[in-house]
Amino acid sequence: MKAMRVRRNPWMTAASCIPWALIPVVVIASLITKAPFAAITPHLFIVGLFAFLTVWRRKPRARYDTVHVATDASSLLIDDERIARDSIKRAELVPAYNGTIVHANLRGRIDEEIVFEAEEEAHALLKKLGYDPSQTTATYRCASLATTRYRWVPFMLIPIAIAVGMIGGAAHFGGLVPLVMLTLLPVMLMPAKVTVGVDGLLVKWLWLREFIATKDIIFVKRFDTGYGRSRRRGVEISLPGRTLQLPMYSDEAIVTLEQRIRDVVALAKNQTHVGEAAMVLTRGSLGLRDWITQLKAMGSGATATLRSAAVMPEHLWRVAEDPQQPAIQRAAAAIALAPSLGEDDKERLADLAKTTAAPKLRIALERVAEDATDEEMEEALKELEA
Repeated sequence: MKAMRVRRNPWMTAASCIPWALIPVVVIASLITKAPFAAITPHLFIVGLFAFLTVWRRKPRARYDTVHVATDASSLLIDDERIARDSIKRAELVPAYNGTIVHANLRGRIDEEIVFEAEEEAHALLKKLGYDPSQTTATYRCASLATTRYRWVPFMLIPIAIAVGMIGGAAHFGGLVPLVMLTLLPVMLMPAKVTVGVDGLLVKWLWLREFIATKDIIFVKRFDTGYGRSRRRGVEISLPGRTLQLPMYSDEAIVTLEQRIRDVVALAKNQTHVGEAAMVLTRGSLGLRDWITQLKAMGSGATATLRSAAVMPEHLWRVAEDPQQPAIQRAAAAIALAPSLGEDDKERLADLAKTTAAPKLRIALERVAEDATDEEMEEALKELEA
């Protein structure tokens, strides 16, 4: 595939190092003239560090080299350069003004950015590398949700901090202020994590967990409100009756997360949905162990009679792979498939687990793929029903 490789501009990188280059000049000038010029060396170091990190991350006036990109069983090939697959920690799409970028995080070397004119070509490369949204989940780091979703948390902590201070003897106002600030600071700085899978989004912050199914996502857009220190920006998700704002640290992080969510929503909508046909897997009044036995019997065809047809494996796969089905129904379909799973089927089920953001459902799918015992499956179903 023909693409463009993003390269940092060496002149911009060199310009960002000018403050560092001035440090020995200032020190020598201070030694010759006996003037205290060396006092500004810490400032030059800090300014140089800030400039270098900014240029390194943003890549101003980047260069684009036309390259040919291919893959084989063990490597990513960029022209004549071979990058081992096991050195790729992560790869994802980043929308850009001149196409779609595949950003690959590499172990032990500088990350690679490859620009494709067509988004389909970028997805094709991700699939070959095993990092397409249809193949795996992706986790993103967000800013603290105390500024958007959980604004009540700081107000809840303030009276607790005051009560602790009074009990500890810091009853006067001057002693409580630092205590309150120390209590609020971790909350305001603690980042959140968002795991995006085909089935939905798992938002984690402090002790709070929230799962959002892709079927409930109406649309996704960027939000940018306030000015200066009050500015908040990130990704806004519209849900039935409410919205969820995920604050992010940079524009690149915003467009990357927005693109990922759009991709999984499109995948979920385009998959075949089974509708009411999944009701055959319902538990009813059975205990969990009896339900597991019934599901396995159903999957092996033992429940088929002259009046009721056998449940075909293709139907069970459609239920297990349908992200719009309840998690307990998908797990039940996977358990029903267990008696007939071959090695290829187990690998297919393990791959399905990799695309699942809901942790309890992912564990249930992994246990079926690993030939777990009935006791382990019962434990997984208990967690799903909790």
